[in-house]
Amino acid sequence: MLIILFFTPTCPGEIIDIINKIKPTKSKGQDEINMSFIKDIGSSVAEPISILINKSLELGMSQPIKNSKDHTSIQSQGAQFIY
Repeated sequence: MLIILFFTPTCPGEIIDIINKIKPTKSKGQDEINMSFIKDIGSSVAEPISILINKSLELGMSQPIKNSKDHTSIQSQGAQFIY
């Protein structure tokens, strides 16, 4: 099975929506950042985060794959991922 992923650009509003869905009582992750802190600064960091995500998506996209030497393929439980 061939899996191809397509991503659409994000916007600050989408980032804020995601941050607002995080429970402020959720425990800290490996970065030791408190979730209530993330919620407090969410509106300030939403635009830079969306820029980083969009630039990452933009730089990660390439021309369509023409032949097998143009990509790396990984088989995983019947699915094929192309990088």
